[in-house]
Amino acid sequence: MDRETGPQAMALRVLAPVDGSDITWRAFERGLLLLKGTPGLTVTAFNVRQAGFEGASEDSVESFDKNERDEIFPTAAASERCLREAQEIGKRVGVQVQVKSAEGTHYEAILSEAEHHDVLLMHHLSSSSLKDALKGSRGEDLARNVKASVLFVRAD
Repeated sequence: MDRETGPQAMALRVLAPVDGSDITWRAFERGLLLLKGTPGLTVTAFNVRQAGFEGASEDSVESFDKNERDEIFPTAAASERCLREAQEIGKRVGVQVQVKSAEGTHYEAILSEAEHHDVLLMHHLSSSSLKDALKGSRGEDLARNVKASVLFVRAD
């Protein structure tokens, strides 16, 4: 059906990359609260596993992940934990959250997956470094190159 006149005219497909960091969870929850009640809202939490960890032992990678609260989820089990947390946050605020994961480089995977969504929901980090002010962040780089609209949400 035509997107402007058919039943999907009110649909809003949101992609929310999540990495398990505290700042991501705070921004994710705030973003869901902002979007809650939007007719036809579908939210997909998206986690990208770092490529190259296929041969590492699950125990060594998992213990590193748990102990260091690393933002990269190199194993399938760690990615699943992250995505379950996204669904729990969705339940808590009353928004159903679908989940999806991919393996590869974060930037490329997010850029590719965002092509199937209307909005990219991301946390925004205020930067104090001159380098970041001049060059911009990875999130800003994604925002410049993604075809979807971008909703930056501050976590604080």
